Amino acid sequence: MIDGRAFRTAGVIGAGTMGSGIAIVLARAGVRTLLFDLDSATLHRARDRAERFLQRSVELGKLTGVAFANAMSDLVLCTRLDELEPCDLIIEAVFESRATKKALLEQLHSVCRPETILATNTSTLSVTELASASGRADRVVGLHFCLPAERMRLVEVTPALNTSAATLQAAVDFCESVGQQPVVTQDRPGFILNALAIPLNNSAIRLVEAGVAQPASIDTALKHAFGHAMGPLELLDLVGLDTQILLSEALHASTNDARAFCPPLLRRMTSAGWLGGKSGGGFYTHFPETLPEPTAAPVLFIPRAGSDSVDATRALRVPSTETSDARAVVLQELGPEGLAVHTDGVGHPLGGPVIGFAPYDAGCGSPPRVVELVVSTDTPTTALAAALGVAQSLGLIAVVCRDRPGRILDRLIRPYLNDALRCVDEQLATAADIDFTVRMGLGFREGPIELGERSGLVHHFHTSRRLHEALGEPAFVPARRARMAYEVNGPG
Repeated sequence: MIDGRAFRTAGVIGAGTMGSGIAIVLARAGVRTLLFDLDSATLHRARDRAERFLQRSVELGKLTGVAFANAMSDLVLCTRLDELEPCDLIIEAVFESRATKKALLEQLHSVCRPETILATNTSTLSVTELASASGRADRVVGLHFCLPAERMRLVEVTPALNTSAATLQAAVDFCESVGQQPVVTQDRPGFILNALAIPLNNSAIRLVEAGVAQPASIDTALKHAFGHAMGPLELLDLVGLDTQILLSEALHASTNDARAFCPPLLRRMTSAGWLGGKSGGGFYTHFPETLPEPTAAPVLFIPRAGSDSVDATRALRVPSTETSDARAVVLQELGPEGLAVHTDGVGHPLGGPVIGFAPYDAGCGSPPRVVELVVSTDTPTTALAAALGVAQSLGLIAVVCRDRPGRILDRLIRPYLNDALRCVDEQLATAADIDFTVRMGLGFREGPIELGERSGLVHHFHTSRRLHEALGEPAFVPARRARMAYEVNGPG
């Protein structure tokens, strides 16, 4: 029996952002940590980063001075693989290349003791395929830490087909012993976290690419409608656009899912040297959104015909005496339909500039928190300012988008929920583990299964089916569980 809690020496290969973060986690927990990289300058930058992070932890009262000194003493820099021979466990954290990782595991087999466990931090590649090159497939396991590793506690623990039960248990025990939260998942492309996150991130990029919305509106919509700690484009600017390309390429090669295919905009940005916060700026630098200050100008608010909703917009007093010349904007309330349904292609029949006013219906009966303002290329600034003023007066967070099926929120959230529901169907993990992984790994307020059940699977079925009819994309085909909910509960 292998006791992962007794491991006292571990190796980390690759001193980049991920590897150095993992090294901080291990050294902070009292594990002698041998951090390997071929580039000594990279190693010393990693050590400096660890020192700054741990010193800050001392200042915040999260770490004692003695623990800081011990952690820095336990962090040992290495430039030769044979220096890793004493390790009980070695975690490779090199870039997401199948050939590179396989070659590295093969080298480690000849360097390490027979009992040493080898772990790969891959987030998209097959652990079974990587293990096959190691010469010790029964002692290889996936340990996918999340960025930034020193702050995020989640670890996806993924056994290969040949991973022994003892190795898997030792990996789980080791993660717990260093203060991490392990979740066991199957060896499927993207595991849990990236199987959900990569397509979601790419879909957000495509909204920018198609001119549907700017990064700030996309991120604001998701954060306020669903309680996400960070929007997808903020996250990409943080972790690096080049990282998203590598992850997309690996996931697409494994799944052939069109949403995993790297968006052309992402490649153009990285070709320009725009990698996010680490180099050249990213989405927020190069696609800024400047909205006018909200104003309290006269508006004409047109409720949806036959609408019996009792949401926040019912509190708006509809002006009826202003002439069309005096109005700053006609606000046409929208449900799932597009603004074009209410216009003649030029403007609203009642005259004046028109903006769609779509309070987001999550389907759970609670008042909306976000309103999507649907504009055109020639919407006057004064009209948008007036629409923003109305949203502000109602306590709604306003985001701006073009008139496209699903707008921002449903265009992004419906495929994400379908993916999660299918993960449960395919027994990739339990519903509880999927929700836990997303909450811990992505900082979302609730997991996708929780969200789907709270907002209503019947509502999700109707919305997904409507978008599938409009867009023809397989991602919007309602998942089986949503269809079952519809069949059991009827069309309500």
